[in-house]
Amino acid sequence: MSANNRLDEHTDSKATYDLNNGQKANICLCSHELKLTPSRVDYMRFHKALFEYLRANKAHLEFEDVFGNPARETLLKTGCGHAARCCVTEPHAHSWSVNKKNRVSLEDGL
Repeated sequence: MSANNRLDEHTDSKATYDLNNGQKANICLCSHELKLTPSRVDYMRFHKALFEYLRANKAHLEFEDVFGNPARETLLKTGCGHAARCCVTEPHAHSWSVNKKNRVSLEDGL
């Protein structure tokens, strides 16, 4: 197989494959589950922990077709990064929107 054919195969598999709704839901659920782990203190590597969790539980979470294919793993890593950002920043975004709507000035509060 020539390098050009491998490049075409890599590009085609990345362009035609997308995570299904069940896989996306599993990513979201697992990210929320990992976020609530009492021992979690490092959120800078949260996306990597999520990816490794999915790799360890690939059979149970329906990710057998993703692992082993570099293009699909890259797509999953992107999804893990997005889910991790949303999961970690969600409480902050929610508290900001609530505080913005319910602002109380110091004079009103006294």
